[in-house]
Amino acid sequence: MAETAEAKIQRLEGRIERLKGTMMSSASRPRIIVGAVAMEEARVNRAFATSLLVAFDRGKDRLIDRKTIEGFVEELETIWNLRSRPSVKPEDRARRSGRVQNCA
Repeated sequence: MAETAEAKIQRLEGRIERLKGTMMSSASRPRIIVGAVAMEEARVNRAFATSLLVAFDRGKDRLIDRKTIEGFVEELETIWNLRSRPSVKPEDRARRSGRVQNCA
């Protein structure tokens, strides 16, 4: 029996969704790999950890991203005693942790 138009559309839409997932996966994979390598290097190299935290402190990320990496940032701050680094002002630390919302 021939495939109905509705069934063909449904089958092709499913294929499109699978292809979109594959496309997103291949775009994200390099970032994941680089991030994993950077995290491991930051745990063993103080200068690299400092540079990475300064980059985080610039605030180019979204609040939800900051919440996601908060545990890792605290780990580096503890390992390398970087809690009072000059690139973080107290109000920035409060904003980064989500305790202060930007009212502007």
